Amino acid sequence: MEIVKPQLKKPPPSANDAAATLPLYCSAPSLEVRLEDFELYAIDRLRVLKGISDGLSRGKETGRNGEISR
Repeated sequence: MEIVKPQLKKPPPSANDAAATLPLYCSAPSLEVRLEDFELYAIDRLRVLKGISDGLSRGKETGRNGEISR
């Protein structure tokens, strides 16, 4: 017995699809970041965002500089 998946027809590309393939920079950035450093930056960013989310969920308000007041 052979299982055959139905063939889905892809819709023709729209203007929104074409916009996603455009480069985001006029010229490539000259800075090189190692993958390990990029992962560390991403983890640090997630920790900061989680801290902000936790602080806001506990009812702490943001100060005038956007910092969570204690």
